[in-house]
Amino acid sequence: MTNNTDTTPSTQHRTQHIALPDVRTVAVEEYGRHEGAPVLFLGAAPSSRLLDPSPEATGSAGVRLFTVDRPGYGESTPYEAGHAPSWAGLADDLAAVLKELGVAKVSVVGWSNGGIGALAFAARHPEFVARVVVVGSPAPHEEVAWIPEEFQPFLAQLREDPPNAVAALAPVMGATPADAVANLGGGVDDERTLGELDNRARLEAMLAEAYRQGGIGVATDIVATNVVPWGFELRDVEAPVTLLYGAGDAIISAAHGEWYASRLPRAKLEVVEGTGHLLPLTHWARVLEAALD
Repeated sequence: MTNNTDTTPSTQHRTQHIALPDVRTVAVEEYGRHEGAPVLFLGAAPSSRLLDPSPEATGSAGVRLFTVDRPGYGESTPYEAGHAPSWAGLADDLAAVLKELGVAKVSVVGWSNGGIGALAFAARHPEFVARVVVVGSPAPHEEVAWIPEEFQPFLAQLREDPPNAVAALAPVMGATPADAVANLGGGVDDERTLGELDNRARLEAMLAEAYRQGGIGVATDIVATNVVPWGFELRDVEAPVTLLYGAGDAIISAAHGEWYASRLPRAKLEVVEGTGHLLPLTHWARVLEAALD
């Protein structure tokens, strides 16, 4: 495990590289107060560990914030060729990471596709999870339609050969950080949020790291979400779950939150006015409040 520390007071964080049993490594970033309550943040697709959604809110909450590069993003090793990734597999990676870090219990926040990972972690490793916050996460397309029709034939083709789906998808998933930022938002509320230079700069830095290895990270997320089974059951999520959805989200509507709320044993849905899919940036203090409730 290697450590690098940025001692700039306003951006203090450190990177750690955690070795997994299968010789892959996971890059983890730690923000905030080392003695604070642990919170694990799983970003959207694409994403990387280089995003504290609001350093001011993180500092005010006094939390110990962990972010990770999922397989193929940033400095984390991708899965070997011929492996069909699932959210269950990511959950097992997270359990190994927290064990190595010596963290016994966390609250898990998942944004967009990352929310599926947060629920997978809570279902498969309940001993680690105190609370879950799901922010703007999609339900299966078959339950709540959200994937554009023109992408459906390609996804159907990928489902015919799951072990090779990531390799087939990765070459067409590359993007510049500026273009990828636009894809993370949708609607007037998000346009306003992206108009703030600090938000755009932080998202572009996060996405530049996400694409360090090309499109393999986002391809892995897409395959885990839309090509192979998720690998867990929502009914197995024992922890309380807060579902936060932006009222102005033009990508993932609150109908997705309603679907989750109807299937999770201990869930409450909150629709947040005045924001869209970039809710973690605009309402990070509320997200952390739900994580620590």
